[in-house]
Amino acid sequence: MNHQGTKTLQTERLILRRFQVEDAEEFYQNVTSDSKVNKFLTWSIHKSVEETRKLLTD
Repeated sequence: MNHQGTKTLQTERLILRRFQVEDAEEFYQNVTSDSKVNKFLTWSIHKSVEETRKLLTD
């Protein structure tokens, strides 16, 4: 299998795409700061939106 990077998938009602730095605030509020959401993820809970922004820029 050849890895081809993240592809955008789009239907009439949904767009799945790679997170962007502009998404940092919403990503922080809805995902990276929530212990229940992060239970099975590889990163620790973020204490600020700046941590999330750094994750998206690395």
